[in-house]
Amino acid sequence: MNEEITQSIWNCPSCKAINDKQNTFCKNCGYDSVVHPENKKSHVLLIVSIIVILILTAAGVYFGIAQYKKQQETKQTKAYLQSQQVTFGDTVKAMNSLNSEVDFAKKYQDEKNLDLIVQKIGDEKYNSSKTVDTIFNAKKAQEAAKSTQTTEGLKFLIASFYQDAELLARKYDGFVIFKYDDAKINSKIEEDQKKFDQKFNTDFKSDDDLVAYFNGISALIDSMVGSYEGLTVPAGMEDYKKPIVALKDVSAKIKEFTDAVKKKDFKKADLLITEVKSSSQVMGTAIDKANGISANYYSQLHDEFVSLRGKADKIKTEIVLLDSKMEIQPLDFSIEGW
Repeated sequence: MNEEITQSIWNCPSCKAINDKQNTFCKNCGYDSVVHPENKKSHVLLIVSIIVILILTAAGVYFGIAQYKKQQETKQTKAYLQSQQVTFGDTVKAMNSLNSEVDFAKKYQDEKNLDLIVQKIGDEKYNSSKTVDTIFNAKKAQEAAKSTQTTEGLKFLIASFYQDAELLARKYDGFVIFKYDDAKINSKIEEDQKKFDQKFNTDFKSDDDLVAYFNGISALIDSMVGSYEGLTVPAGMEDYKKPIVALKDVSAKIKEFTDAVKKKDFKKADLLITEVKSSSQVMGTAIDKANGISANYYSQLHDEFVSLRGKADKIKTEIVLLDSKMEIQPLDFSIEGW
């Protein structure tokens, strides 16, 4: 820019008007781009100062927003941890309540009253169904809770636990229902056996008494077979019904024997009597096989519970570590042996 500067005046480069030195704008045309050499430094400093202030202000806003976001995330993390502890703790308690550590056979083996066993297993059935509901509600609560980046790993672990726990609880529930129905059948068989013993005795006075006695046994076995054929067994326990075939064979032999006696074919009856006499042993073996199948299935369930307990232990450890980091007092819940 070309302007003439003297000791006390300056010429406007636009209209050439003469202005006093202290004027920063031309008095004639208002030209405002005239900067005196001695004022240039102060203008540069002013501009630099403004830029520095703007940078510092922007940095302050940025760090202020970052600090606010951090505080909000910490708040959300704490809220998520506390909410998840409650639902996870409730689920662990519900799984503990299943008492799966104790095998049904061992649990009720000293109980002679079958009706009482039915009642006790009915209580187990109620508890297992209630546990399935608890897990379902816990899953819904976790889906509704807002996790943070800090808790994403924990969220995945707990979701995986709920999935495994629900599958196992439903499997356990099916097993309990099966045991409940099986116990009712056993109670009915015991009642039928008592009625049979009251009606018949082995003091046969005629062939008709013999036929009536064995027909009663055959009817008893047929009733047992019919009850067990209608029994619903859990997936993986289909072999439980295989002994029914042995019971049907026993019933068929008895009917063949009574037919021979009715027809006075005692030679054939004598040949069949040995197999008929061994029927109780055959029935006992069939029942033992069924009990073995049930025990094996329970053993598999038990192993799955142990595996799930390990996952629960890992989650609890993760919660404690995060609680410590966030300075939260963790809720106390126990993870029993299952």
